[in-house]
Amino acid sequence: MKHMIRITGLTVLLAVAVNTHAQDAVVVANYMKVQPGMEQAYLDAEKQWKQVHSRTIEEGIKIGWQFWRKLYTGTEDEYEYITLDWFVDFEATLDPYPMAMVADMFADKEWEALQEQTEEARHLVRRQVSHEILSAENSSGAKYLVVNRMHVEEENVNAYVTIEDKIWRPYHEVCIEAGFRTHWGLWRDWPFEEGQTIFTSVDGFNHPDQIMSGEDLLSKVHPDMTWDEIDEQTNRVRHIASVEIWELVDYIFLEE
Repeated sequence: MKHMIRITGLTVLLAVAVNTHAQDAVVVANYMKVQPGMEQAYLDAEKQWKQVHSRTIEEGIKIGWQFWRKLYTGTEDEYEYITLDWFVDFEATLDPYPMAMVADMFADKEWEALQEQTEEARHLVRRQVSHEILSAENSSGAKYLVVNRMHVEEENVNAYVTIEDKIWRPYHEVCIEAGFRTHWGLWRDWPFEEGQTIFTSVDGFNHPDQIMSGEDLLSKVHPDMTWDEIDEQTNRVRHIASVEIWELVDYIFLEE
């Protein structure tokens, strides 16, 4: 099914709202480790892949694509770059690049050359399928993400999601309204492996200053609660495994 679309120039966020697909959208995150001395070659390859992603959007396979850089990396980091493929639904992830579409875009040797160039420039560390379960956002986009990965035991899953929904989401909504961030979202990874973090909360910002600034708005949201009480309830059902900051490099999305 093709969509009548135009590609948006709006800077978009990890959990961008696309009204007709938001509840069905699935994101596949691809974590990349650049080969030594091959960073420019890798960036050049991603520019070529952007054309492919644009075509998948036109074909109604994807909603969009984003390219992020993980900040503060060193040589021992598992990955430095992340691409996010936004699919219209889970089924679309099973055949992201149909052969008929590829044949229409490339000669066989051209397609093979692009794949070889990509493989030479970077190592695909892993892929992860994620599903958004909660969000709060405004109409602007984000250039920076704070990505918080959570460990939650199976018996605490329902309690954890309830705390995020009833306590944290209203607070993030007020922070967004006050202009201290652009977005907040809670994602669940599935499928997953034993011992893997399965929840990720994401905070979006359009300027670095926002990441470390703001004011305490708790009294406007939960006047009968204290931060100690909230921290105690939250820490009882989850612990933070890691925190990363991502910077937007490139993107392409549909606007309907």
